[in-house]
Amino acid sequence: GVDTSSIELKVDSVVIPHGKLNIINDGVGDTVKYIPLPADSFAYSSEINIEFEVKDLASTPNQADTSYSFFIVVKGYNDVEPPEIEIVYPKPTARNIPTTAAIILYVTDDLSGVDTSSVNLMIDKQLIPHDVIQFINDGVGDTVKYIPLIAFAKRSRISVDFAVSDFVGNTADTSYWFISGGARMVVRSNPFTPNGDGFNDETEFNFKDIRVVNPVLKIFDIHGRLMKEIIGQPGDCKFRWNGRDQNGKLLLPGIYLYVLLDGNKAKERGCIAIAR
Repeated sequence: GVDTSSIELKVDSVVIPHGKLNIINDGVGDTVKYIPLPADSFAYSSEINIEFEVKDLASTPNQADTSYSFFIVVKGYNDVEPPEIEIVYPKPTARNIPTTAAIILYVTDDLSGVDTSSVNLMIDKQLIPHDVIQFINDGVGDTVKYIPLIAFAKRSRISVDFAVSDFVGNTADTSYWFISGGARMVVRSNPFTPNGDGFNDETEFNFKDIRVVNPVLKIFDIHGRLMKEIIGQPGDCKFRWNGRDQNGKLLLPGIYLYVLLDGNKAKERGCIAIAR
């Protein structure tokens, strides 16, 4: 029988500890398997020398030994293809995505392998540091996962820019966006009755849950004509409207359209009704 305790494996003259060997007995013989850890990975474009010896369990042990070498070819030889990127979640143009959702991509490169140190991930044009990105290798490719430290703004367009290279410098990139979910602007009351009776004479547009820096509210009639514009200040989170146009004239009962803007960018749209 084989005395597995006598096994000595040397890789480039370095003895591999038994704790790093996987020795499997199948009832006939023993398989000796060594998988180098990432820190011990073989160098590319180099010759690897193997020395192996083992003894049997005889009273006077018999020893067998062998030595050989193999060559690690240059990684990515003749490789001109960039890595392949799969957008796992959220999918491009997806809507109502949770504000704390993880951004997940999957990258493969059959010839040269994925160089995860080259990953460049930007969220809304902000570079994400590597130490807050998770890299998970499954033996085929690498999952790149980022869980936001701060929740995305509600109901906002979130841009993602991603680039990655293989070990010979071929680079792939992709850009896309998704829409986060979240609360809408609250309009209360709707309809409202600006008839001067002291009850329900105004309506309130509350946008405290929406990120707006320079709030502007515009009211249009159903033909698209501007009836009223209310310009707020940074930090404002609500507007009140009494049903009057820009000249102070009470508008006729009917349906009107409103748009909440942040500067020139529309954030909310809807309808408001004036009743009598």
